[in-house]
Amino acid sequence: MEKKYRDLKILTITLGVCLAIMIGYYIFYITPKSSWDLYMSIKGADDVAEIEELSHESIDIQLQEEDLNYIQDNLEVRIMQLTAIDFGDRSYIITTNPGNDRMEITNLEEIPSELMNELKELTP
Repeated sequence: MEKKYRDLKILTITLGVCLAIMIGYYIFYITPKSSWDLYMSIKGADDVAEIEELSHESIDIQLQEEDLNYIQDNLEVRIMQLTAIDFGDRSYIITTNPGNDRMEITNLEEIPSELMNELKELTP
């Protein structure tokens, strides 16, 4: 009886560790972490449905097969990360370069409050 209990305990622990490893692998290696990872996921996608899986449930991706083919066939790539910061009376767009170990600001520009209001409407 004790041997069965011990074997069941070992099996439960082993399955728990395997499950934790699988979840960790999904979180750290499969989901994109940066703009560059996202671009590589899109470039390697077989169809639009794969790209839709990367998006949040509330986002409606309107990417067509022709768009995906263009992305995959076009070798010239420029990826920009934009950050909008609103300080109340002033708003800025900061452009950074993705894919590096250390983020570097490549451009900083003040934008009109009307544009910032439009950007706020886009956020969920």
